[in-house]
Amino acid sequence: MDNHVNITVTEGSDGFLSADVYRSLYLRPSEPTTIRVGHSSAEVVLHPLANSRRSELRLPGPVLEQLHLLPGMPLNLWKSGSALRLGPVVGIFVRPDYLTAIAQGRVPLTAKKDVQANAVAKCLITFFSVDGIRWEEQTIRGWTYSPAHKRWISRWFPFPDVIYDRGVHYPPSLKPKVKAARARFRADPHIQFINNSDYLGKWELYTRLSQYPEMRPYLPETRRYESIRDLETMLQNHPLVYIKSFYGSQGKEVMSVAKVTKGYRVKFYHNGIQRWRAVSLSQIETWIRRFFGNKPLVLQRGIDLLTYKGRRIDLRVLLCKDGTGQWKAIYNQANVSLPGSTITTIGRNFKNYTDVYRLFRRIGKPARLPTDDTIRRETIRIARYIDKAFGPQGELGMDMAVDRQGKIWFIEANTRPEKLPIPGLEDTRGVSPQFLAVFQYATFLTKHQQP
Repeated sequence: MDNHVNITVTEGSDGFLSADVYRSLYLRPSEPTTIRVGHSSAEVVLHPLANSRRSELRLPGPVLEQLHLLPGMPLNLWKSGSALRLGPVVGIFVRPDYLTAIAQGRVPLTAKKDVQANAVAKCLITFFSVDGIRWEEQTIRGWTYSPAHKRWISRWFPFPDVIYDRGVHYPPSLKPKVKAARARFRADPHIQFINNSDYLGKWELYTRLSQYPEMRPYLPETRRYESIRDLETMLQNHPLVYIKSFYGSQGKEVMSVAKVTKGYRVKFYHNGIQRWRAVSLSQIETWIRRFFGNKPLVLQRGIDLLTYKGRRIDLRVLLCKDGTGQWKAIYNQANVSLPGSTITTIGRNFKNYTDVYRLFRRIGKPARLPTDDTIRRETIRIARYIDKAFGPQGELGMDMAVDRQGKIWFIEANTRPEKLPIPGLEDTRGVSPQFLAVFQYATFLTKHQQP
């Protein structure tokens, strides 16, 4: 049975819990009850509270302080072994400037959507960064929204039950500290992560998934770039080849090379779309070094993508696990390239795939085109194999593609997908499914963790 209680403060040394909830948990007033909130715990004798108009947990002030709780918080309550659990505590790990924006009243849209979703999920969510961690005390300094006070509050919270890692593009000076913090949190057996992997590198993703015969039809040929000879070999087999860094995102570390008459056509993004012609592979080799530096690279076969009004399109399918631990496709977004570009993620020209599908069905081309439901179903199938290969993930931005023959391809997966509701793809005013699912999954993880 799921219980939600509102946290309030009471005088004296004992606590009180609404009688109906008290009975459902089989509590005894003669014995102290252990209450756990994240990594904090306290013991208190609880009594049934009659005539309460709402589900309520009244705790003495010192117990609230020990548990790092604010009065007025609505939280999930359940029994784990002989203890009561409140929460779960979900720590949203972000960059320091994200917290600065909250402190200055410039609350990011994603934080607002998280708060809106949590009004339904009833977790204890707090936004924290690498500078607000006290390892010995097992507490984090974070920002939370207090419904009772109707404002944002900064305070110390216990180490979370679940970490939702959203920090990206850290300045170089912070990267070692962030990496060490992530490793230390992951080593704690009492902390779970929404995603089991910090990153899913393109090469490792390809090599692991290609071990499964069921996945090979979805994977465009990919190989590591060691020398220009590797590119030469790929171009002998494919008219278009992409060069990508292992961990690049948003099309910013991608270069395309196509064979043309008397040379090669090279495209990449740097202060706009760049279109260069090369007469030799040695020229391209020089450009690769300048553009990518010493980053590890992969070569990926280019796909003859569907085009929308003459522009290439691929798909971003956002997958989230729900409160039962099952994958759900939140939306299926068509990324439409800029005119003449081979990179679809530049330009932010988003369409709902169902609209694109209707257009193609009207013109009758291609003859075979997967429906929205088919793409969602196949994408979830691939995500299950990612779980099998890398451990359980909870949220993935899946880059998919459909070629001119209607075949579905898997390009890559992002463990920190962009979380901005887009009109026409997902509701931007009400409770957003992509934000709610994260907290529901965090609750699922915590309730199914061994006590």
